[in-house]
Amino acid sequence: MNDTAGNDIVMSGPDLAPPDAELTAPAHWPGEYYRTALAHLNEGVLFVSPSGCMVPGNPEAVRIIAVPSAELSHVTREGEWETLTENGEPLAMADRPGARACFAGETVERQVVGMRRPGAAEVQWLRMNAAPVYQPEQQEPVGAVVTFVDITRERQRQESLQRMEARWQALFETSGDVAYDFDVATRRLELAPAWMQMLGLGRMPDDHYQDWLERVDPQVRDDVEAALCAHLQGETADYSVEYPLLHESGDWLHVFERGRVYQRDADGKPLRMHGVIIDLSRQLHAEEAQRRLEGIVAASSDAMAFIDTEGLVGFASPALCHLLSIGTQEVRGRQLEELLAAYANRRELMQGIEGALAGRNLRMQTWLTLPGGGVRCLESSFDPYRNTEGQVVGAVCVLRDMTDNARKTLLFEQAERAAQIGGWMLDIDADVLDLSQQARELLNIAADRQQVPLAEVMAQFDEATFKKAGRLLEAFRHSHSVATHEIHFDAVLVTPHGVRRRLALSARTLQVVGQGHYVTGSVQDVTSLRRAERELMLSAQVFEHGSEAVFITDASHRILRVNPAFEAITGYAAGEVLGLTPDFRCVSSPGGTSISQRWELAEQTGRWQGEIVCRRRSGEHYYEWSALSVVRHANGSVLYFIGQFSDISAVKAAEARALRLACFDPLTGLPNRSLLFDRLQEVLNREPHNGAVLFCDLDRFKNINDSLGHTLGDAVLKEVARRLVARVRPGDTVCRYGGDEFVLVLPGLSDCVVLEQLAEQLLADVSSPILLDGLDLRVTPSLGVAVFPRDGNDCDALLRHADAALYHAKSRGRNTYRFFTREIDDRVSEYLHIEHGLRSALERGEFELHYQPQVDMAFGRVVGVEALLRWKHPEQGMISPVRFVPIAEETGLIVPIGMWVIREACRQAMLWRRAGLRPMTMAVNLSGRQFSRSVIEAIDEALADSGLDPRWLQVEVTESVIMEDTQEAYTVLEALRARGLTVAVDDFGTGYSSLAYLKRFPIDKLKIDRSFIRDIDLDEDNPVIVDAIIGMAHNLRIKVLAEGVETRAQWDYLRQQGCDEVQGYLVSRPQPAAALGQWMLERGMQHGRERL
Repeated sequence: MNDTAGNDIVMSGPDLAPPDAELTAPAHWPGEYYRTALAHLNEGVLFVSPSGCMVPGNPEAVRIIAVPSAELSHVTREGEWETLTENGEPLAMADRPGARACFAGETVERQVVGMRRPGAAEVQWLRMNAAPVYQPEQQEPVGAVVTFVDITRERQRQESLQRMEARWQALFETSGDVAYDFDVATRRLELAPAWMQMLGLGRMPDDHYQDWLERVDPQVRDDVEAALCAHLQGETADYSVEYPLLHESGDWLHVFERGRVYQRDADGKPLRMHGVIIDLSRQLHAEEAQRRLEGIVAASSDAMAFIDTEGLVGFASPALCHLLSIGTQEVRGRQLEELLAAYANRRELMQGIEGALAGRNLRMQTWLTLPGGGVRCLESSFDPYRNTEGQVVGAVCVLRDMTDNARKTLLFEQAERAAQIGGWMLDIDADVLDLSQQARELLNIAADRQQVPLAEVMAQFDEATFKKAGRLLEAFRHSHSVATHEIHFDAVLVTPHGVRRRLALSARTLQVVGQGHYVTGSVQDVTSLRRAERELMLSAQVFEHGSEAVFITDASHRILRVNPAFEAITGYAAGEVLGLTPDFRCVSSPGGTSISQRWELAEQTGRWQGEIVCRRRSGEHYYEWSALSVVRHANGSVLYFIGQFSDISAVKAAEARALRLACFDPLTGLPNRSLLFDRLQEVLNREPHNGAVLFCDLDRFKNINDSLGHTLGDAVLKEVARRLVARVRPGDTVCRYGGDEFVLVLPGLSDCVVLEQLAEQLLADVSSPILLDGLDLRVTPSLGVAVFPRDGNDCDALLRHADAALYHAKSRGRNTYRFFTREIDDRVSEYLHIEHGLRSALERGEFELHYQPQVDMAFGRVVGVEALLRWKHPEQGMISPVRFVPIAEETGLIVPIGMWVIREACRQAMLWRRAGLRPMTMAVNLSGRQFSRSVIEAIDEALADSGLDPRWLQVEVTESVIMEDTQEAYTVLEALRARGLTVAVDDFGTGYSSLAYLKRFPIDKLKIDRSFIRDIDLDEDNPVIVDAIIGMAHNLRIKVLAEGVETRAQWDYLRQQGCDEVQGYLVSRPQPAAALGQWMLERGMQHGRERL
């Protein structure tokens, strides 16, 4: 830059520009004044020349840009920095603040510019001001001065808040319940769009509050307004009320409303309130339907019961209690097998229950022998009961007493004697029968007794015959006419031995001889005839309507007749096949017998059956199960062949599917575990044999299933399977071992160098991105390798050693591989040793609790302690929880250990109270294995035994435990909250961190994971995360505790951000109960004036 005399004029920051810089400070500037001012400015200053050279004017500029002066000048000339507009678009050189001021003479204020260094991913955002510099009496700028501040953190915080606001808005608009925001001063009620859907409105009303108030049932409207006023005046912590609400159709909805004032002015006057309105109508209707169903079940004569997977009776109808002669209160919660212990033949009922619990629907008829004698015939049905996920959670049993029907059926099934005809005559006045010899034989009357009392004969007939005969006799007695018609009916006679015979009876017209009245008739045994008639009718029905095809041929195998099922299966009409041999359809006989041989075998043995492949009229091949039988003349020659067959194509297809399911994984198509053992054993049986078994497990695959769903998870498994198969040789076996585990059998491949290369390739193949439904998914594998015969010579040993190597790979950070070594075997042994020790540690009293204080940041007071488990092994000394807690989790031993922790922590809390320490919260951790409804009872017992007030007990669970079964988690947490306990989410930020569950679940406190606190002054992302967690929690009225606070700088930052409580070594290390008690007494906690 030159003045009018041609002399160089250079602008330079005092003592900052390099000696050869283009610009130097004007000589007439008051140097020391400006040096001091620039050096202490909180804004960066740059001097810009028309050639584009930028010289830092103060230390703040160098600190913000973090580039030495010489490099800054060079980079600027080359144009290597990428500059962006406030919207993220590229910023031209001419539009930069320095260029605008230097070349266009503009004064630029608060222009936001993004800067990205060469090769960097992050953008640094600056807010800039620029002004041109003029020499006296010159019209063109001779340079420019640029000032700027770094607003990167401010911009990130603003973007985070905008995203959070968008999520809240989406939740407000899409919730099925009606969320609202109420302006108390203006009485303006802002309702979510779900209001229209709930009330069946065509549009949103103009005055929401008035519309809501007019729809409240007038009978309770005053009570609802009174409850609202009481909350607004601060008389209640929450506003909650149930009331009927008028639907647009004229029906009444039953709703529940809950809200809370969230904004008040300086005088405590309510300004704004928010809440939610929930429609309970469906729930109430469902409860009413449940009551009706229970009434129906109670009134039913069928015995019904629900049995859970443990064999316990969850429900029993009154009919079942009556059947088993057991009181209603004695049934529920007991083992069904125990209730049936006194009943013989109970095993069939238990088998039905076991089948239903295994997922089968069973129907059967059983005879149950009663304890006091006698039997009952039960028609039983057993069906599995499944939850919403399709899992069998119980069995439904229905028993119907069919004893009377069964007895009648048994009587009718008795064989009867051959037909004979006898005559009889009845003297109606004397009720005496005169019987012929044949009649006496048929009616079981002694041969020398010709006349027999009517009652003696009638006593032999069954009840139906007795009643019918009685009605006919009454008709005859009251009839005075001489009829010419004859009456015929069948009667059933039961012999003294219980044999039932069917008799055809005929009664002829009433004869009047002198003064006597007589009826004459005949009796014939038609037992065999009626049976033959039934069988003939049944055969005709089977032939015409049976599902099996039937054909009849002559002795030369020519078809004489076929039934409709033959036409349906083969596609041929009857007229097309008459006179042909059935063999014209046959293709092959897989059983080894030729098509022609089956006729010979049938003729020789009387019957042949087997499988045949045949052809339909359409040309389609199908499988049939065929049978041939022979009808012969009296002389033994063949009269007919009768053939029967059924289409078993579906059965064959099912067998093929079953065979594939038995050996192959249905999802990936890979061999399953069963086929893996067969193939591995086949390789090991070869001599000589060598090779490797490689165990592959996908790291944290459960997160994909939990967050994206099982459909995407299955797609990932199939893609991983494809990649594994593509990498190995044709003769290798890739098996899906189960879940996200795969096993590779590599025969002939035992060279460790080659195996290492293969393992590296597999790691790269599997971990490369997987694109599914627009998502870029990444999974990493961990691999364990066992080489044979070095590491074992049998399937179990090789798989066990490969699995041990895999476990070692996972313990070394995952996404890697390890070969089996004896060191790994030693670690497995250590695992087993720790597991063995854990099983008896509780009984031997080896566990103890250490306690770490939790401090309120506002007042500097200890407000609670966290109970931390320690194991003092008699031989190994103090074992770190990192070593034994994961093993306790895997083995389930954490459940009894966790129960002990709860009891001991409650007991210790009361001991401190009795020692004079003021009340404080005792925090205990619940593991995923403990977190079920049973823990509620354990906590109740611990509180009752210790005498600790529930409000001083805090339970801590992790995000992953809550999200594993949200419904169960909600039930447990709500029950604990109802008892007065505090609920905290531990290690927050490392799991799901979802606003949805924070809002839904009864959570009182979030514990920020120590990983975010440890580097809070080093990692620029951690403060943003911590700020966001604190802000989000406070907006939801949830307290925040920071774990792992070890430095004063961390304390000061958290306190500045409004964190409620802290815990860490800065306050105190975890200490045994006695040591911590003394620590608290020394700090004056017995009178609430402790000194930290």
